[in-house]
Parts: sequence; structure tokens; C-alpha cells
Amino acid sequence: MSLNTRLLTPPREEEEIYPYRRVWRSLIIENGTVAAAAVALFVAFGFLGLRLPTVALLPVNLLLAALPAALWLVFSWLPEARVPEPRAYLMRVFALSLLVASAFALPLIENVLRPETWLSLESAVNRIIGYTVTVGIVQETLKYLVLRYALPPEALRIRLDGVAYGAAIAVGFTTLFALDYVSRHPDAAPDAVIMRVLALLAMHLGGSLIMGYGVAETRLGEATLILLPVTLLVAAALHGVAIPLRSGLMNAQLSLDGGITRPLLALGFALVLLAAPQVVMSFFYRAAERRAEDVVRGQE
Repeated sequence: MSLNTRLLTPPREEEEIYPYRRVWRSLIIENGTVAAAAVALFVAFGFLGLRLPTVALLPVNLLLAALPAALWLVFSWLPEARVPEPRAYLMRVFALSLLVASAFALPLIENVLRPETWLSLESAVNRIIGYTVTVGIVQETLKYLVLRYALPPEALRIRLDGVAYGAAIAVGFTTLFALDYVSRHPDAAPDAVIMRVLALLAMHLGGSLIMGYGVAETRLGEATLILLPVTLLVAAALHGVAIPLRSGLMNAQLSLDGGITRPLLALGFALVLLAAPQVVMSFFYRAAERRAEDVVRGQE
């Protein structure tokens, strides 16, 4: 006589289905791909001496400028359709960020403020402050306005929604500024273009994650009114520090022949700048979620 093993073991509870797309996983895939492309092209063009025909430079550079947006569409926007509770406003936020960056951020920075014309000869401290109060404040304020007015109150259900929408804005700003760089440098080497794309993505994503945290905590938590100005200032300061530091590394002379170490240092800095804010902000988001869970358990 055979025994039915199902009667001898207690039934297992069905695993709870996580209703949202896992945003950190998407970010790792997207950013890892951009970083890998930057390293690969740096090696191919900087070390192996690869060269492309002049006629191929503009199409290749346009593809590289659009790479973060293409990856975001594949690994962030499309997967939302496969989860029980998708984030319905991602495309709206992405499209609006492109429009805002094109209509306001780029003209203000390039045509009005023009910080590179009066900060290039200043001291390091003055350059950090100058880029913070110009490039940083302009861009992060516009990102906050997109988060604040493009999303209805019900769009932010959990704190990680701030990550998802912040990343969409970051990709929009990165794409616009990368395309602007390619339009002004159509014959640039692809390794130079992808390094600019990597640096732009690192700065915009870091700032957007900080602003997303401030907006999410303000709507979902018990944050004081001071949190939003603080997160805005911190996000702006990220640009203020990153722009002159990257420029200084690009112009550093550390090797005996004054050669290859300059772009290598800039590449390493961009990779750290891409990863570090995500690691730090993931800690803040997890801590906020734990505090919220403790409050719910205390009420029960």
C-alpha cells in the first residue's frame, strides 16, 4: 500500500506575491549595462586604438546617448505591465522630464547662467558653491516640481515609488543633456560620449534618488517641512561637487608621460558616483520602511 506523502506533511502556505516591480533590481541591471558599456568602449578606443569611420560616428553617438532611455524602457517601464500593481505614471514623468529639461533646464544653464564662463578660474571651494547654486539648484528644483505636480497623491503608495519615479526623471534629464552633447560634438569619439553619458546618469540619478526620498517621506511619513529643502540642497550639492571634481580628474597629470591616466581617473570617479548614492539611499529608504512597519505594529 502506498502512502500519500501530501497527507504526512503540512500544506505550505502560498508564497506572498510582491505586488510592485522591484526597482533596485531594475536599476542594477540598467546602470550595470551602462557602466559595462563605458568600460568596454574605454578599453576598445583608449587602449586598443579602435577607430570608427567618420560617417558612423553620429549614428553610434546618438545610440549611446539614448542608451539609458532604451534600458529604462526595457527593464523598468515594460515590466510594470507584468505586476499586480503597476506604477501608472512612469511614462508621464519620463516624458515630462524630457520636456522640462529641454524647455527650462538646458536653456537656463547654457544660455543664461553659463557657469563655465565665470567659474573656470575660481578656487575649488568657489566652484563647488557656484555649481551647487546654479546647475544643481536649477536641475533639482525642476525635478522636484515634476515629482510634486505630475504625480497625484495616490501615485506614491510606498516609499520605493519615489525611487521609481525619481529614476524616470533622472533618465529623462540624462537623455536630453546627452543628446545636446552629441549635437554639439557630432564627431566625438564614442568612448568620450559614453563617459559623458555615464557621468550625467550618475549625477542625475543620485540627485533624483535624494529628491524622491524627500518627496516620499513628506507624503507618506511624518517628516518635518525642513526635509524637502534639505534634500534639495543635498541633491544640488551632489552636482556642485561632481562637476568640478570630474573636470579636475580629467585634467590631472599623474603619469610620467602625462597620458592615459586622465580619462581613467574620470571613468573611475563616474563609476563610484553612480554606485555610491544608490547604496547610501537604499539604506535610507530601508530605514524609513522599517520605521513605518514599527509604527504599524505598535498601533496593532
